[in-house]
Amino acid sequence: MAFLIAVVGVGISFGQGIVYAEAGGISVPHVSDHFDKPKEGPKPAPQQSINKSEVKAQKPPSSKPGVWELYGKTADSDTYKTTKLILNDIMVSKYATIEDIIENDFRDGNVLTLGGKVSVSSKFYLIGSAIVRDSLGIRLDNGWMDAWDGLDHLVQMGQAIKWSNLGHAARTLTNAGIGGYGGNLKNAIGVVSNVSWPSSALAKVGGVIGIGFSAIESGSGFAKAFTAQAGSQDQSDGFWNGIGGLGNMAMAAAPFAAACPPLAVGMAVGGGIVWAGATIFKHTDVGKKIAKSAVGAVKSVAKKLWPF
Repeated sequence: MAFLIAVVGVGISFGQGIVYAEAGGISVPHVSDHFDKPKEGPKPAPQQSINKSEVKAQKPPSSKPGVWELYGKTADSDTYKTTKLILNDIMVSKYATIEDIIENDFRDGNVLTLGGKVSVSSKFYLIGSAIVRDSLGIRLDNGWMDAWDGLDHLVQMGQAIKWSNLGHAARTLTNAGIGGYGGNLKNAIGVVSNVSWPSSALAKVGGVIGIGFSAIESGSGFAKAFTAQAGSQDQSDGFWNGIGGLGNMAMAAAPFAAACPPLAVGMAVGGGIVWAGATIFKHTDVGKKIAKSAVGAVKSVAKKLWPF
């Protein structure tokens, strides 16, 4: 053992101090610095300045209804219907009708004739019918209510004519010959006209109230038509209610044109025909298409006249 230690010590004392690894003795991994570089992605878009007007235009629409949209809902509201029932059907205009019955039927003795009895009966019917129908109409709105209203309009149109004078009117018209046809047509209509000027202040107020409610309903209908979705039933209802309201206005204003019998009868009867036509179209697909086309045409013209 002492011998081995001595030999090793001698080798260390007389050997070289630096030892190199022989080639192939130690395996050193090769590292390449020529690795694949990642592909360059798209460059970020340059920042653009904010256009305030564009930002304003892109704001979401307000959920708050506009003035015209609110007006379009007026005639359909319970508040409006109740007000009309109380003011128009129960109070002023119906008192005016009763006053008319007393003044023009009972005092003049017309109630003793068949025509007078029919006239009085129809007036009392309209008073009761309007109150009941408009009371139910606060909650109901359908074709049956329109049919009932149509019956009342037919009775009102009949009241504008003195049916007992039709024979006299025919003779007045035919006796004129071709040359005097125009003049005698006016006289013939005057013979059958049963439209009289409002004789009292109450009757005048009742007439004005009737015109006012019809005007509100007509305007509300048109506003609804122009704010509703194109081609919808709401648009059709609004458009034809607006037309029908114009017919009601003509009927309510007829007594104020009594000085010109042809005009007064034309307003009373023609207004009823306009209302009836509008109400019928309101319940048809054809009416819906007409309403869409008419409203679209008016909007197009309006944009050209007021392009802002």
